[in-house]
Amino acid sequence: MPLGHIMRLDLEKIALEYIVPCLHEVGFCYLDNFLGEVVGDCVLERVKQLHYNGALRDGQLAGPRAGVSKRHLRGDQITWIGGNEEGCEAINFLLSLIDRLVLYCGSRLGKYYVKERSKLHGGVLRIFPEGKSFVADVEPIFDRLLFFWSDRRNPHEVQPSYATRYAMTVWYFDAEERAEAKKKFRNLTRKTED
Repeated sequence: MPLGHIMRLDLEKIALEYIVPCLHEVGFCYLDNFLGEVVGDCVLERVKQLHYNGALRDGQLAGPRAGVSKRHLRGDQITWIGGNEEGCEAINFLLSLIDRLVLYCGSRLGKYYVKERSKLHGGVLRIFPEGKSFVADVEPIFDRLLFFWSDRRNPHEVQPSYATRYAMTVWYFDAEERAEAKKKFRNLTRKTED
């Protein structure tokens, strides 16, 4: 739904009449063309600028070698953006829209708030980095943003959770990975139809 529609429609209505029911009924939800091409391009161009200007840094290892940069182990580059940095107005706009949608969903997704999580609630994401003798246990802490290679390099599992656990995940594929994922999906679809 393009930005123009979002501005005309009530975000609360989108949250209550689309997002909440989808999450309850099928367990996932997506909004296509959320920002629209103009604002979406502004976000993309800012990220490209950050990359070009050297603001992105090599990802770091977790676990026993925390803080160690090993390009051959992690090929990602990251930066932390709050949205209030100079030139990040479009990113701030995106974050504020998402914040408002989540706020409107509120208790309709359950009375449990991630801010109240403790270790007793479980739900830790356990990552098994390929070829390593350690695992990385990542606690589901409120307002934590986690990036990781979610493929053969990092088999992973969510440990048992004893309270409701919400996570928002974004997947990025390069052209080759996308083609492979589409092929696997087509093959899976054919098998289930047979």
